[in-house]
Amino acid sequence: MSAVAGLDYECNTHIDTCQYCIDIGRLSCNNFAMTGKEAIDIIQKLGVSQRQFAFMIGIHPNSVSKWATGGDLNGPTVTLMRLLDERPELVEVLKAWRRGI
Repeated sequence: MSAVAGLDYECNTHIDTCQYCIDIGRLSCNNFAMTGKEAIDIIQKLGVSQRQFAFMIGIHPNSVSKWATGGDLNGPTVTLMRLLDERPELVEVLKAWRRGI
């Protein structure tokens, strides 16, 4: 279990970019993986459409469509999704940023 910023996760898959796992010398990490279903569930909880979400974070809507049909996420997109899941009010920041406010 992680002690980083109050997050609880277990590491299962080796990915050498997890700073927590690097710091403690762990050889495996699942911190940077997410299923498409998990991502779509988060988007729905945020109350925006898949298309709106894609434009808010600056990716092509087809990417989000792939998640909806079983594609997995990784890297920075997972980090953003986990952040939005923990702090859904940040979606308003993204909306304002995309409007140029």
